[in-house]
Amino acid sequence: MIWPSPTANADRTAPNVPESILVVARPAAERDGVSLNQFINTAPAEKVFTQRAARADKARFLEVLERLGSEAPRQGDRVAGWMIGRLFGD
Repeated sequence: MIWPSPTANADRTAPNVPESILVVARPAAERDGVSLNQFINTAPAEKVFTQRAARADKARFLEVLERLGSEAPRQGDRVAGWMIGRLFGD
C-alpha cells in the first residue's frame, strides 16, 4: 500500500470554512509558523482571551501586584515586556 505524504492533507480544513476566511488565514498561519488547522482552531481561544482581557481591571491587578512585595522575580518568572504591552496596551 502507498501511504500519502504527511503534507498531502496539510492544507485541508473543514469544508464549511468560507474561502474569504481561508484567503486571510493561510498567510497569517504561515507568518506564525503554524498549520492552517492549528491557526483556525486557536481562533476561538484567542477570542475568549481577548474578551476576558477587555473585562480586566488594570488598577485592581496592579494593586494586587503591589501587595506581593518588592522581592525580585525568580529567574524564569519575569513577564516579557511584549506581553505586558499586549495585555494592557501600554
